Amino acid sequence: EQGHLDLLEEVLDVEEHSAMLPAWRVSGIALGFASTFFCPRGMYLTTEAVESFVEEHYGYQIRRLTDEIARGGGKKIRSE
Repeated sequence: EQGHLDLLEEVLDVEEHSAMLPAWRVSGIALGFASTFFCPRGMYLTTEAVESFVEEHYGYQIRRLTDEIARGGGKKIRSE
């Protein structure tokens, strides 16, 4: 996962970096706790929703990295 983040840091412009990452991590933990605590089935529903989002998000990132390589950028990407 860290390697993935490092590659995106190389490709993204500074203004595209997220300052909200720490808040999202805390929110993820809170969402997981609350969905399980208040509704036992909630854990499964939350997991399905999160996994769907992650698949879509990774698809976007793959397209972005592929485009970067096609334009000749991403030295680190091509070396791995």
